[in-house]
Amino acid sequence: MIKRYLALVLSILCLLTWSGGTALAAGTIFLSQGDTTFLYLNKKEVRYVHDDETISFLLQKGGRLLLTDGRGSRAFLEFAAYDGTTDGVGYAVRKLCSANPNNTFYEILADAGAHGENVGYWVIGKRDGRWVKYVTIDSLAAIGYNAHSWHRIRSEIKAGELVVISTREYIAPGSKDDSKTELVDDWKFQLNWDEEGSRFEIKCVTGDGSH
Repeated sequence: MIKRYLALVLSILCLLTWSGGTALAAGTIFLSQGDTTFLYLNKKEVRYVHDDETISFLLQKGGRLLLTDGRGSRAFLEFAAYDGTTDGVGYAVRKLCSANPNNTFYEILADAGAHGENVGYWVIGKRDGRWVKYVTIDSLAAIGYNAHSWHRIRSEIKAGELVVISTREYIAPGSKDDSKTELVDDWKFQLNWDEEGSRFEIKCVTGDGSH
């Protein structure tokens, strides 16, 4: 009974937005996701030009990632696995391009282990001259996502909207071989940039409160 009640509550939360339950405002139309660069082992850095300045994502010891200026002398943001993992952490970084050239964001996904368990998700951008983390795992958890169970995360652009999809891995029912697993999508979030509020609004499109 308690489990069903919790599932019902989380399902209701999925109908609400990150901004408190109001309808998603009309915002930026996303056009494309740039090429993904995976920073791990021998690949330590990827650079972009943003507002006519070079920025760098630099992989550090201890499973951390830094956003710095082009020379690596000034750090703007730091990223680390939300569960404290320091070994075997890799970061996938890519640019998010929108119809408004003034709204360019960067998406960072962190994973660890041979099966690619997600240990971090961020969407960042520049606001009033400063780099900020607009979306994090905590943002998704606030509307029902269970950050402490095993998941992978991926994203795609559909109809101009950024959609984040969570996948879980499980052993097929009746299987006696725990090395044979299957994947199923269990959470889907729609991220919409609100021009007026200068923030992302997040809507849970689908979700299963048991995961």
